[in-house]
Amino acid sequence: SRGSIRFYVQTAQFRGIPGLTQLEISYTLPMDNLQFIKADSGFRADYAISAIAYDHRGRQAGGDRWTRRLWVADYSTLKAKDQVNADTLSLSLAPGYYRLRVICSDLNSEKQGEIEKKVAVAELFTAEPTVGGLRFERRDQPAPIPWAQRLYGGDLGPISFYLKVYSYNEGHLELRQRLTSQEGRAFKKVIRETLFVKGEAEIRSTFPVDSVPDGTYRFEVALMELTEKPKDIFRTWEWVNIRSAGTQGRPALESSLEILRYIATRKEMMELWKAAPEQRDSAIEAFWKGRDPTPQTIRNEAREEFYQRVEEANRQYSSSLKPGWMTDRGRIFIKYGAPDEIERHPFEPNYHAYEIWYYYREGLKFLFMDAHGFGEYKLMNPKSETR
Repeated sequence: SRGSIRFYVQTAQFRGIPGLTQLEISYTLPMDNLQFIKADSGFRADYAISAIAYDHRGRQAGGDRWTRRLWVADYSTLKAKDQVNADTLSLSLAPGYYRLRVICSDLNSEKQGEIEKKVAVAELFTAEPTVGGLRFERRDQPAPIPWAQRLYGGDLGPISFYLKVYSYNEGHLELRQRLTSQEGRAFKKVIRETLFVKGEAEIRSTFPVDSVPDGTYRFEVALMELTEKPKDIFRTWEWVNIRSAGTQGRPALESSLEILRYIATRKEMMELWKAAPEQRDSAIEAFWKGRDPTPQTIRNEAREEFYQRVEEANRQYSSSLKPGWMTDRGRIFIKYGAPDEIERHPFEPNYHAYEIWYYYREGLKFLFMDAHGFGEYKLMNPKSETR
């Protein structure tokens, strides 16, 4: 998310009334992002979530605003980083393509965070089997909760998700799941599961990640109708983050070296690549030790901030072609952090969509353009980028 409030959003689609699709918007909000004030026998936070859908012409096609209040008895509980609030909202939309804007506003501090994403709303009232979803969940709670953060491993358990199948007939479906690295290497074999469906059917499944190294991965889900001529009725994928207990979520080693080129000197990169495989962990540790602003403490703030930017770049700028850290916008975000201002032009008549990022303190301006219409924004003024 952009702004001073960090939160996460995912969308899923389910049947509404005929002709409309229910766009489900679920979010995860770390509670330490909110300002809690003393109230009665505890502490209270108030916030609002606004969701607005714009059509291809930039006109508002739907929207709503919801307010929420949170209570805690002991303020010290908010210091735990795993304290989050998760909720689900919905909009009714006709099938089509939309730009969804979600804003989280702290009503006590007036701080805001914002997320924008493109959404293709499907027609779910058809004669053929259709699928609603994909909704990621968290299963370490008494009941499953929506988990827009898509962070798994360790105490957070396996990748968990929910789908809903709409079919007018009965028959068998095959559910397939696969996890691959950002370079396309599969970390686990495809998991296959045969399901019997009659009418509407809910599917909840998990994918174990116990032996998967920390990092960002592509998680693929597909449903095949097992008829005389088997065919896919649903196929999608999303980026997920795997983090084992007690780690900082550093990406897998193979990706780490490539990512470090954004901030490392040419000499440093040569030394890292020269290191033997069994010595690379030590080489990376030495690299970050040299950048630690507080070497007398256990934490390395520079390292933590860097990988937080990598995670955020993957969440905001990933496309169907590559993970967010490999995109031009992701690279600039990782190198310079969040821009002071973004000028967006998503729907320009007779022109490509483009964005202008401003970094006022550094005196930098970056122009990104989606020249092919696939959401792949390319940096058009590369000479503005410095080491």
